[in-house]
Amino acid sequence: MATHLALHFQKAGHRVTCIYSRSETPAQQLAERVGAKGTRSPAAVPRESDFYFLCVPDGVVPEVSRRFTG
Repeated sequence: MATHLALHFQKAGHRVTCIYSRSETPAQQLAERVGAKGTRSPAAVPRESDFYFLCVPDGVVPEVSRRFTG
């Protein structure tokens, strides 16, 4: 889902600035495709953005959300 969203938003003229993933390789691969920064560190995700998309399986939403909220 994240790949499709990032590619479609980029194609529509929006700037994708950061791709976060729990695994470094997928973050870097998608980031390279859209010209963004890739990271597995929540601290490296810009705090000022118009939109954030959380594209993870339902079962890990609480875990991933806690990484961003502390």
